[in-house]
Amino acid sequence: MNVIYFFQKALKHLRRLLLIITGTLVCLILFFVSSEWTCPALWGSHSLGNNLYAIDWKNNVQEIVYDEDTHGRTCYSGLNIIPNDVNADGDWILLTRFDKKWIIAKTRDERNSMTKFYILDKSFLEKGSIGRDFIHNYYNSIKDSVSHKEFYIYLEQNLFFSFTDSIAFANECEKRGIKLKWKKK
Repeated sequence: MNVIYFFQKALKHLRRLLLIITGTLVCLILFFVSSEWTCPALWGSHSLGNNLYAIDWKNNVQEIVYDEDTHGRTCYSGLNIIPNDVNADGDWILLTRFDKKWIIAKTRDERNSMTKFYILDKSFLEKGSIGRDFIHNYYNSIKDSVSHKEFYIYLEQNLFFSFTDSIAFANECEKRGIKLKWKKK
């Protein structure tokens, strides 16, 4: 009688334990699947608007990418905008700030210890714009007909302005009415 009672009690505890483990696994799976929609920053993805994303990488570095194929609201990769693919080795974003019209970024090129500043005009990427169509076409189909270098030259001429001098960068921000400021760490 004691043996049967012991097995019944053990089976009851085992069922309870399996129910808890199953419930926990279901909750974790739901959390990770839904977090692509609810918490993209958890995955290192920060929407900057107009299909531009800042993606966090290890060692506190970021890249700004263009991506039309997000998972939920989370972007995992895309077409590098800053730093660009042509000269990206050792060039990483240190700081970004953005509003509805502008993105400013500060990068550090470890190869030559140079700091660069960028101003991106997001209106260039609004729906129906020539810039949006060009990037969309490059992103989806014409990569073979336009070289990386030609593509980034086009971006540098139309999408963003780059500076190696912080004073020139600040003057350009003031001239364009950009009120974004760097956050102090």
